[in-house]
Amino acid sequence: MTTTAPDTIVTRSRRALGVAAERWWAPLRRGPGAVRHSVAGQRRHAIHARWRDAVAEIGLSERMYLSGRVHRVEPRITQVVLGRSERFTIRLGAGQTFDDVATHGKAIARAFEVPRIRLTELADDLLEIELLPSAASVPARPTAAMLRRPAVAA
Repeated sequence: MTTTAPDTIVTRSRRALGVAAERWWAPLRRGPGAVRHSVAGQRRHAIHARWRDAVAEIGLSERMYLSGRVHRVEPRITQVVLGRSERFTIRLGAGQTFDDVATHGKAIARAFEVPRIRLTELADDLLEIELLPSAASVPARPTAAMLRRPAVAA
């Protein structure tokens, strides 16, 4: 027991309860920027979840049995960029090519509920997928990224 004022007695358990309550309330005291970051995090999570579902449905993921375990080989998202047109970069699985993903372009667009997507090859095993909300958002001139390999809009 600790005495702070003549009429007030604070016990250790009450002090511990105050610390626990402060920890509980701390996430609720975030600033306005935190809400924006949490919304962006939720959108990134939604893109990852839709990608995993789309890849499994389309057939771009393969199951491999190695040392008694099941492993899924699938294109993995390495970067997500949010904005007017959302885009994400994927790393292809072993033995997968640009053409494998390009053949399933319309199915990927349906999975993300957009009318079109743009595929751009960044490297041998890296592709960028841009979700185009409408046909009007396709640029008239090719950009430097599009000149690396012809982009396929599906």
